Amino acid sequence: MSEVEHGEPTRPYSCDAVSSFSSVLSSVPERVPIVLEPLIDLGQSDVETELRR
Repeated sequence: MSEVEHGEPTRPYSCDAVSSFSSVLSSVPERVPIVLEPLIDLGQSDVETELRR
């Protein structure tokens, strides 16, 4: 899961993206891994914050 726009690199998660991810999360079986692609490595967030979202 990532926040992207056409022709741009990955961006920090917006409230809209988090809401969209949340709306489909119940459809994803627990055994299926989900890869989160926030911009933690660029210092724009941290692991704990992203996991809470």
